[in-house]
Amino acid sequence: MIQALGGFFTYFVILVENGFLPKTLLGIRINWDDREVNDLEDSYGQQWTYEQRKIVEFTCHTSFFVSIVVVQWADLIICKTRRNSLFQQGMKNRILIFGLFVETALAAFLSYCPGMDVALRMYPLKTLWWFCAFPYSLLIFIYDEVRKFILRRNPGATCKTVGGELYREHMLNVHEEADLSNSNGKEQMIREEIKAKADEDSYNSSKSVHRCCVSAERGTTRGDKYNLS
Repeated sequence: MIQALGGFFTYFVILVENGFLPKTLLGIRINWDDREVNDLEDSYGQQWTYEQRKIVEFTCHTSFFVSIVVVQWADLIICKTRRNSLFQQGMKNRILIFGLFVETALAAFLSYCPGMDVALRMYPLKTLWWFCAFPYSLLIFIYDEVRKFILRRNPGATCKTVGGELYREHMLNVHEEADLSNSNGKEQMIREEIKAKADEDSYNSSKSVHRCCVSAERGTTRGDKYNLS
């Protein structure tokens, strides 16, 4: 939702800078897409041809794409940790930093590379238009930092439904309990294997002792028999 707001904000900023206020845009679609209308007036009475209108429209599309890239910076950064703050974790992941530069370079290439207006209908943007989505990117970052702070302060908190009937543990605690359960299960399996091995060794040892005793008894019986004879 925040990403969409950032994209549409930049979209309307460009339209307003070109003379089309939001109230003027209501119900303008039919005339806007009509190739025969080459004198469409904006909010200040300036006339626009079909080609000029489409250039502005495709520039807005490009700005929406760039705005999504900008807010994705924050999305990528907040995914680094589940509970720790970014100020605790730091930015030491070189692959992540490389990814930030690559996506930004790709957006700039698609916007400013000659021929993209024909191939992908993407047009160059003013430098100022890149910064329109920055407040929304910052909002995403602050929102997630507050969320992580609440999780750290209340690690065992529960969430209550609207009806007040059901309770559920926070997903983080559920995952931690599942990991702990799996760990305990593995330890129990190892203990059972060790116990089974020990029982088997004990059984084999007692069986060997029994065989030795039987052999000794047989030898004694034979010796007594020979002595009697």
